[in-house]
Amino acid sequence: MKRAIVTGGAGLIGAGICQALASEGWQVVSFDKKAAAPGTRQILCDVGDEASVAAAFEDLGWSELDLLVNNAGIADPANGPLAELSLEAWRRTLDSHLTGAFLMS
Repeated sequence: MKRAIVTGGAGLIGAGICQALASEGWQVVSFDKKAAAPGTRQILCDVGDEASVAAAFEDLGWSELDLLVNNAGIADPANGPLAELSLEAWRRTLDSHLTGAFLMS
């Protein structure tokens, strides 16, 4: 059986990816800060935090992985225009998208 991790698996797109892979016979695990859709194994993980990613992989316990879907990322339209974005909000966005993909890969 092929194994996949989907980051951001609790979100709308991530849940769809998890469901599509599972329907094709994949063993799928969601790494997300929120609970995943029913039927998907969930490991709570902040992909932008190195210790959280290390703990999630330890909890997972797999020695092999066939597919990693780096889907996690903050998509918050309430952030407003870039000129009004705080540095803290900018760093959270970068961590969720770029740092998360780096740490997971």
